[in-house]
Amino acid sequence: MGLFDRKICNICGSKIGLFGNRKLQDGNLCKNCASKLSPWFSDRRSSTVDEIRAQLEYREKNQQLVNAFNITRIMGGEEGRVLLDEGAGMFMVSTGSSAKAGNPDVLKFSQITGCEVVIEEEEDEIMREVKDSEGKTTQESYNPPRFNYSYDFDVIIYVNTPYFNEMKFQINSDTVEIEGTKEGGSTPIKLDSISTKKDLVDTILKAAADTKKRNAEYLKYETMANEIKDTLLELRDKSLAEEEILNESN
Repeated sequence: MGLFDRKICNICGSKIGLFGNRKLQDGNLCKNCASKLSPWFSDRRSSTVDEIRAQLEYREKNQQLVNAFNITRIMGGEEGRVLLDEGAGMFMVSTGSSAKAGNPDVLKFSQITGCEVVIEEEEDEIMREVKDSEGKTTQESYNPPRFNYSYDFDVIIYVNTPYFNEMKFQINSDTVEIEGTKEGGSTPIKLDSISTKKDLVDTILKAAADTKKRNAEYLKYETMANEIKDTLLELRDKSLAEEEILNESN
């Protein structure tokens, strides 16, 4: 076959367009079939045709679980949400506009192996404009320097499945921004009462924490993320305990 000959999808048998091929370890995959894979799956290029075919069969069965999923609780924000079916002992993560859109993977609470909250921080210094002796405008740092801190709130759910082992998603739609000094506060820290390095570190950490606690958006998303983590781990532990009791009784 020539370099620009159209390839055939080894899953559905359709012809693949010039830029539509998704390489597999031992074959080719069209965009349509690739779109049906789990959104958390990232090992496509090293997967075989048989492995992809098995996953697509799993995804068809998963759609049935989605259709039967009875939402008893929703946790999270505008961007990413965790949906619970507490009666069935299952959950799924939705990142679309509709709760069940896109065939989200339905997993058992007992498949959770861990969960953590990751708050990503970026800082940009805020400069002020001043004029020099010649009247030219330049930028210089404030004293003390001021910064704009940007925060995004991620939740990572670690799971035991054949196709992926983590589900990382962001719960805030808009980045949370807080302005403050390098020390973390909106005003300079008074140093006259600080006598040791430990006192200085404690004061800086307290100022940073107080600034974040005063920001309603930061507190909202931090609370949301921790609620997801604590709830999932609690439900996981409860589910594993129930499975252990059931196995002992059998």
